[in-house]
Amino acid sequence: MFVDSDLEQRIKRIECRLEPKAEDQVISDVNWIHLNDRMTHFNIPGVSVAVINGCEVDWAKGYGWLENDGKNEVTPASIFHACSMSKFVTAMAVLKLVTDKVIDLDEPVNEKLSVWKITQNEFTYNNPVTLRHLLSHHAGIIDPENSFGIYLSDQPLPSLLQILQGSTQYNPKPVQVSYKPASKFEYSDAGFCVIEQLLIEITGKSFDNLLQELIFEPLGMKNSFFKHAFEFVDTDHIAVGHDKRGQVVEGRRATYPYLAAAGLWSTPTDLGLLIIELHRILSGSGKTRISKNLAKELLTGQECTEWAGLGVFLGGKGTRTRMNSLGWGIGFQCMLAAYPYQGSGVVVMTNSEPGFPQDKALTGEFVQSVEREYRWETF
Repeated sequence: MFVDSDLEQRIKRIECRLEPKAEDQVISDVNWIHLNDRMTHFNIPGVSVAVINGCEVDWAKGYGWLENDGKNEVTPASIFHACSMSKFVTAMAVLKLVTDKVIDLDEPVNEKLSVWKITQNEFTYNNPVTLRHLLSHHAGIIDPENSFGIYLSDQPLPSLLQILQGSTQYNPKPVQVSYKPASKFEYSDAGFCVIEQLLIEITGKSFDNLLQELIFEPLGMKNSFFKHAFEFVDTDHIAVGHDKRGQVVEGRRATYPYLAAAGLWSTPTDLGLLIIELHRILSGSGKTRISKNLAKELLTGQECTEWAGLGVFLGGKGTRTRMNSLGWGIGFQCMLAAYPYQGSGVVVMTNSEPGFPQDKALTGEFVQSVEREYRWETF
């Protein structure tokens, strides 16, 4: 990518002006820290970023290494595990199917499910679970404690149906509704397993093939896949996961058996294209032809929680809305922050898990540095 001198200086300012949190006692007496120093501090081998401005990819850049052995450099085309940022992409696919009238956002999902259904109980008789509930984590589904971990390679890969039925250690209890839908927010990977089952049943396609057709191919997202890590044949351009000490995690790349919730592998540039598409949809010219009104729904607080959109988290109001999507799993941490009405945003992906949330990690620091430099805070 060609970078002019003004943009080059802007990038340098962003790299040199990371602001550590006050809780970071090791360097709390320093105002600004360089990205390289923060990577060393957090034991992060590699970072990849893309910045969207004016509804185009302003710049994208890789830092460090795909693995701590220092053999393969991170480039903008390097693929990272997006972890729970998968939910944003899943939500966009759902909105496409709703636009095409294949499904409805507010009809009971049990009306379309056939192989498996949500068991009716006292909470659902008068309040059936809908896609709106599931996408916004208001379905009344509570994930069991210590559930939805990574696939253990010494055991058979569980099917999605087995996970929903609660017959595996990944989810030891059947997925069920435990309180009145729409009455409160409860973050749930199980809810997105229900979405995945629904989309597979009504289309008859694998989840990756469906997302390729609905989202990735129309937008030219050539480095995005909903796959299990072990399914990749050529791994030279795929980041390896590391723990908070900077050591390679067991198995090198973790696999989560449930794709819609945490199975996305992608690049910041590809995810930036999705930010651009969302802006175009809001402007009436999206390539996916998703309804403008549905895009607004994605960016609207749902049910009783004003900061929970459809598959994303929200801040601000109206055209100043700030959208967040967060990913944090074994060996990786990522963050997407966007201002869809403005056509701006930033995606940061790292191949290390720091042990604490994005707002206290390098991912959050880099996002804040970009927002400061581009003055997006004034939106």
